[in-house]
Formats: sequence, C-alpha cells, structure tokens
Amino acid sequence: MCKPQIITFPFVLLLWDYWPLQRMFAPTGQASNGTATTAAIPPRSFRWLIKEKIPLFFGCLISAGITMKAQHVVRPKEWAYTASVRIENAIVAYARYVREAFWPSRLSPLYPHPGNTLKAWQVIAASLFLLTVTALVLAGWRRRYLLVGWLWFLGTLVPMIGLIQVGRQAMADRYAYISLMGLFILVCWGVADWARQKHLPSAVLPTVSLAVLMALAVVARRQINYWSDNLLLWQHALQVTESNWAAEGLVGQILVGSGRDSEAMPHLYSATKIAPMNWMANIGIGIYSQKHGNLPEAIAHYQKVVSPLSEAKPEVRMKAYERMAAAYRDLGDPAQAEKCSQLAQEQRQEAERR
Repeated sequence: MCKPQIITFPFVLLLWDYWPLQRMFAPTGQASNGTATTAAIPPRSFRWLIKEKIPLFFGCLISAGITMKAQHVVRPKEWAYTASVRIENAIVAYARYVREAFWPSRLSPLYPHPGNTLKAWQVIAASLFLLTVTALVLAGWRRRYLLVGWLWFLGTLVPMIGLIQVGRQAMADRYAYISLMGLFILVCWGVADWARQKHLPSAVLPTVSLAVLMALAVVARRQINYWSDNLLLWQHALQVTESNWAAEGLVGQILVGSGRDSEAMPHLYSATKIAPMNWMANIGIGIYSQKHGNLPEAIAHYQKVVSPLSEAKPEVRMKAYERMAAAYRDLGDPAQAEKCSQLAQEQRQEAERR
C-alpha cells in the first residue's frame, strides 16, 4: 500500500462490484453457464457504489498528489521524454507484460527506456494486439470475468506504465505482480467455462494445470539462480537487454569492488556512453583515472558526478568533491582545491540534514 498502484484500489473495488459480487447491474435470468443466478449481495445503484468509496478516492488523490510532487522534485531533466515517446512505450510495455505473463523468459531487474528508438511496427503491432483482445473481451461481455480481468490488468498498471515517467526504466517486472492477477482471472475462469462447455473429463483440468505449474516452476528455478550472485545477475541483464546503462555501471562497480579494475573499465565507459551523467560509472572512472595519474580526466568525470543533472546523493557528491580537491592539489591549483573542499563540506552538512 506504499506504492503508487494503491490509487487504483477504489476502481478495483468497482470491478468487484460488477463481478463476482454482482452489486452493479445485478443479472437476472440465466448466467453464462446456463444456470439461474442471483446477486451474492443486494445490488446498489452506480451512484451509491461511487459514493461509498469517496473516502478511498480522497485518500488516493492525496497519495497521487504527493507522488507527483515528489517526482517533479527528484526527476532529473535528462529523463524528460516527450508525450508521444511515453505513450508509445506504454503501448509496447502493455504487450510485453502480457507476453512475459505467458512466456516468462529473458527477464531482467531493469529494462532500459527505449526513448525514441522504438520502431513504428512495434507500436502498431502492440496496438493491434491490445485492441484485438479488448474487442474479444467486449464481444464476450456476458462472461463478466473477461471484462473484469482485462480492465484489472490495464487499469492497475496505469500508475506505473510510464505515461508519467518515474525513473529511466521502460517497465519493471515488480510492477506487474498485482496487475497480472487480472490476466489470471481472465484465463482461469475462461478455461473453466470452456472445459464445462466441452464436457471434458474432470481429470483433464487438474492434470493440465499441474503440468503448467511444473513448467513454470522450472523456469522460476532457473531465474532464481541468477539472483544468487550480484555479478551473475547484472551480467545476465546485459545478455537479455540492450543499452542497459544501469547494468553496465553495476557490473563495473562490482568488478572494481573485487579488485578487477581492468575488467571493470569497459563496462563503466559503456555506461557513460549510454548515459553520460551516470554518477556510478563516472565516479568509478574518476577514481581509476586518478589512481593512474590521469588527473584531468578524473576531474572531468568528478564534475559530472556533482552536476545538477546527476542523480548522486549528497554523500556521493561529497566524496567526488573531496577527490577533486586532492586532484587539484596534485595539479598545483590550491585555489580550486580549497573551493572543492568547501563544497565537499556543504555536501556533508546536506547529508547530515537528510
């Protein structure tokens, strides 16, 4: 409930009112399976259903406002994508979430935002897929679980789908945990209905379900292996994604921490090539350059760490200023060294206030 996704909760409750509680537009006559049906709970008017959730809507609006304000404060300008880019990525991300739900392969802790590199055919194909599923769901409107499942999936992803960009990822598997429940509702009740209509033997569904769960368990076990080691995890991320500045930087940082500086540098340089203001990679290159006597290059990278466009926290900026001061002293520029020392002290105070 600490995530932005909570703002969709009142809408999910409205979906529950529609099905399975059937408080909204309570059915009369025959259910989709041909049996007589009555509402599980006495129905209410749509206005009443909205009215009873007003406290929740109010709380969600406050949460949304705080989240928006916080993101405007911390979001670097370098992350500013145009509206068209964000919409295109959202469309493709929806389709990718569906694919990963049914074929969970090539998973990564972070999927870099494509920016304006998405191909037109990718956006068109994803749009046609989403529209086709929507049309099929509407065509089967008598089976209420279809509409509930599909709207659950689409709706609960809205806060994290990237229409309002938070971070530099295109999508994230952790965002989909709640949303994918909608797809599972759609599939599970749909398959059960289909099996009932086809009069399949009672042993078929349990057998098939067990086989599917076993297959997914094998895939999950393989995926868990990547999480056994930080280096293995981020090296795998580099294998399954493209232009992954975060993975490049983290692989470099881990290798530096292991004393494997020469192996780390190509990864750190790759990270800065993709994201020039990546503080993690810049400070790593700066330390390496300073250690090997290339002081001008070290200072250039430290300056990127302390830039207004950098995401570095005060304690990281403090470290960069301290190292920059040492580099200037070695270059025989005591004035710049003193200035950097003062700025380092300011960042120390800022870190302590936080």
